[in-house]
Amino acid sequence: GASRMVPTPRTAWPAERVGPAPCAYDTPLPVLAPGLVIPGAVEGDGQALHTDVPQDRWCIDYGDLREFGKLVLQALRQGTFGLADSGDPFDPDDVAIGPGMSVVSEQFVKPVTRRAGGMSWALMMHPEGLPCDLFITHCWREGVFELVSKVLHSWPRGARGAYCCVLSNPQCLDIGSLIGEPRRSPFALALQASTFLLVIPNNACSPYSRIWCVYEAFLAYSWDKAIYTASAPICRPWAHPLGIFLTFGAGMSLALLALCFVAPESALWVFWVIQLGMVACYSTILMPSSDCAIALYYLSSGCAGVGVAFNIFFCAAGGRALECPLLKLIPASVWILYIVVGNASLAACASDWARDRQLYLESIQLRKEFTGSVHDAKSSQPADRERIMADIAASGSLEQVNQAVDVLLRAGMSTPSLRLATARGGDVRGAARWSLGHVLAVLLVFVVLPLASCALDNSCGGGGGGGAGG
Repeated sequence: GASRMVPTPRTAWPAERVGPAPCAYDTPLPVLAPGLVIPGAVEGDGQALHTDVPQDRWCIDYGDLREFGKLVLQALRQGTFGLADSGDPFDPDDVAIGPGMSVVSEQFVKPVTRRAGGMSWALMMHPEGLPCDLFITHCWREGVFELVSKVLHSWPRGARGAYCCVLSNPQCLDIGSLIGEPRRSPFALALQASTFLLVIPNNACSPYSRIWCVYEAFLAYSWDKAIYTASAPICRPWAHPLGIFLTFGAGMSLALLALCFVAPESALWVFWVIQLGMVACYSTILMPSSDCAIALYYLSSGCAGVGVAFNIFFCAAGGRALECPLLKLIPASVWILYIVVGNASLAACASDWARDRQLYLESIQLRKEFTGSVHDAKSSQPADRERIMADIAASGSLEQVNQAVDVLLRAGMSTPSLRLATARGGDVRGAARWSLGHVLAVLLVFVVLPLASCALDNSCGGGGGGGAGG
């Protein structure tokens, strides 16, 4: 059974998840992390827990993973991790990637769970287990903060329990006996029970250069599971959209200042040029995401600001200025509405650009050291590789697994429908991508323009003559 650890009067990190009251070890862990406090942790007989709790319930939740990342960061800052003993060099000041998961397992997870009784981190936090909604595929060479940030950022809505082998399997017990038969291993049972499969790209290598990750892709294909790519949070996602609006405001302010010294009639020909240039610039939203595209978004936004300034100027001027055919067709006030909505779609495209850049980097990471064939995947245990490849070969699905991984690399996700589309010759590149900028552009063309036209249309207002008298 499991018993609660003796609480201590202070906690190193606030308890941010709903669960038991903060608990800790009765004495600080020597050398490992003085004063270490793990909210909700229990101690007990690890072997008994892993015998009693079904393997597909060895799961952590979102709060556990967030707390784990904080505890590792605390231990790192206290000098817990030994560079000389790691066998996997890392920068102790790097909090973006951090020590590799193999290092974290040896120098943090094992000492902590051994002291708790030898169970996995998951059962140390939830001795009764959690149902598995999310299966996390990772290759142990990624940094701990890299894994934690990507999983937390990509955690599916509605998922509670997640199986992550480094935290779900008992690292202090005999894991070899658990994975001797791949189909009956905790990996397979948890994956079969899960709804989502999340693969973690990393800076070191493709997960699909490792045999167990290949086997998880094979099982996902066999059971018609969808595979999604975990994505890192974007640093300052608001920066480019804010820059677009600031450029818009700067262009409008400078143009209004210049128009103060110009007569309305003499500015009409410039207005035509500005309007045509603005429409041409707006077409940049159709460009593929690139460094050139983001520069053009800023240029287009500045031009849009100038366009709004001219329309404000003509609204204020009135009189003969409003006799311009373009302004008679569409009033200046409506042009202002169009341009503001159009600029919002440019800002959204700038946000899309940052997200697309992140997806591109993760696509490169998924390809790193991956030959294009899962047959070339490696394992630290040759016997594991032989058993897994024999299982895949016996199913006759090797090429289909290659295809499932290829769909993931090209589309950003691999679902049964996308795999079927690819098998029938479809091009699924970028299928996981959507564009907020394009959504707003469609809103402008198919909602804002028609509504504005209806509001301005007075053709049915009456006031004409009656019918012919007889």
